[in-house]
Amino acid sequence: MRKKTIIWLSVATLLVVLGGAIFTGTLVAIDFDFQRLSTVKLERATHEITEPFHNISVITNTADVVLVPSKGITTRVECVEEENLRHTVSLKDGTLIVEVQDTRKWYEHIGIGLFGDASVTIYLPAAEYATLTLRTSTGDVRIQEDLSLGSIDVQTDTGDVMCNASPTSSLKVNADTGDIEIASLTTGTIDLSVDTGDIEICDVNALGAVAIDVGSGDTEIKNLTCSALVTTGDTGDFFMNGVTVGGLLSIRRDTGDVQFYGCDAAEAVIQTTTGDVEGSFVTDKTFVVKSSTGDKRVPQGTTGGRCEITTSTGDIEIEIRK
Repeated sequence: MRKKTIIWLSVATLLVVLGGAIFTGTLVAIDFDFQRLSTVKLERATHEITEPFHNISVITNTADVVLVPSKGITTRVECVEEENLRHTVSLKDGTLIVEVQDTRKWYEHIGIGLFGDASVTIYLPAAEYATLTLRTSTGDVRIQEDLSLGSIDVQTDTGDVMCNASPTSSLKVNADTGDIEIASLTTGTIDLSVDTGDIEICDVNALGAVAIDVGSGDTEIKNLTCSALVTTGDTGDFFMNGVTVGGLLSIRRDTGDVQFYGCDAAEAVIQTTTGDVEGSFVTDKTFVVKSSTGDKRVPQGTTGGRCEITTSTGDIEIEIRK
């Protein structure tokens, strides 16, 4: 080994040992209280609203947002927040407005937070609320059941969204990076989109159409009824079980497998570029299938709704299980 290499390795080893010693010494000095290493200090603030309102608007950035039903008659907003990243709570034209006020200097954006996350928890009394509009940058969102809402519109840059509430007219969720989960709810129309993340739907009844768009991520649907289901995706697998579509079922994937079992639709169009299609319908279909390099195994009946399946480099295998 060259002398210069030995010298550099010795220096590197010495720096690692020195760094470990300094770190250990620091822990001893603070009596192993890791919380003292955190540069982000969180404070708690509570706001109460006694006047009635019909709409809810939440705009935040790093805070998680939770909406839960309250047994009381007063709306309560509990904020866990940084000193220079507080939330204001106000009423304007029948709308409850929760909005973050970021007064941090540029250098205050760089910090170490080891314990706890910023959060906004809204406790809503039993009432009819027309709209919920929520915008967040890097926080998770959870909307619990037993909230009476007309419509829900959620948009997040980086964060997971979980919804169990049943808006009467529409549910819309858009996430750049994050998972979307909706479960145990009834609504009108559903519009879900994510650039990078998974989508999960379970035990949902949509009186209208369901639209799902995925850039990169898997989609899993269990026990869904809707008037139409249209889903597109670039990269990711698609799975559904127990799905009933009154009208058109349209599934399009560039790269990913499509699997479905015990499902039905009046008409179906399934297309993949690179991926297999495997599944079972519960009623007869008239199949029109095409695969450039894959095997094709489908029932040969000529009754029932039209089902068109196309793949470029995948197999197609479909059964009818009544």
